[in-house]
Amino acid sequence: DAMKEIAELGASRREGVVLRDGIRVVLAGRPNAGKSSLLNRLLGRDRAIVTQLPGTTRDTLEELANLRGIPVTLIDTAGIREADDLIEGIGIDRSRRSIEQAQVVLWLLDAAGNVTEELAEMRQHTSGHRNVIAVWNKIDLIGEKILPDADLPMAKISITTNSGIDEMLDLFEAAVWEFPHTEEPEIAVSSRHAALLDEASLMLVEIIPELENENWELTASCLRSAISALGTITGETADVDVLDNIFSRFCIGK
Repeated sequence: DAMKEIAELGASRREGVVLRDGIRVVLAGRPNAGKSSLLNRLLGRDRAIVTQLPGTTRDTLEELANLRGIPVTLIDTAGIREADDLIEGIGIDRSRRSIEQAQVVLWLLDAAGNVTEELAEMRQHTSGHRNVIAVWNKIDLIGEKILPDADLPMAKISITTNSGIDEMLDLFEAAVWEFPHTEEPEIAVSSRHAALLDEASLMLVEIIPELENENWELTASCLRSAISALGTITGETADVDVLDNIFSRFCIGK
């Protein structure tokens, strides 16, 4: 029972990293696909300039936000195309680097545009990236038009009418956690706690054969080691090394 409980706690280490450090989410796509409009919609305010002219965004724009309880850095990027001038070219290069560094990419596709070219552009620039969500925007403009499958998690939205946003966020959540969550995990362990849980778990594994062979002294020794590792998490065990580790990572007020 103890091993099972420790394993369940240890499984939340990835959630702990996400909730503590957040993730980088890039809004990418061709010019005028609706990236800046989506940024404003997710932030709930007009942060990025939006016009009908392609290429309005000429540099990356970063904003902190919280999506479905997940802290994120939203990155609006310059539209991917052949640059018309040096400044736009620099912005597009930064967009490509942001895509490479992102943990999740929301690639906006213009449903009212040339869908074949839209998909080809996305595949060219996201090849090899494991967390890409294809987001068909402007579905309010296409009537009954059938959109092709992107061979990726795919959402159909209209920022103008506010439709499909929740479904897109469902896909985003699944991409982050690898399964949908309705709420934040009750406990999300840190990397230090995870290492101590692993240590305790290894000790418990060693206890089983000693118990079966009635080697009580070895059983007690392994059990004390497991308890000591767990006590380091709860504060019941606090040797000098633990205190040095804590004080090196946190600013303790005078």
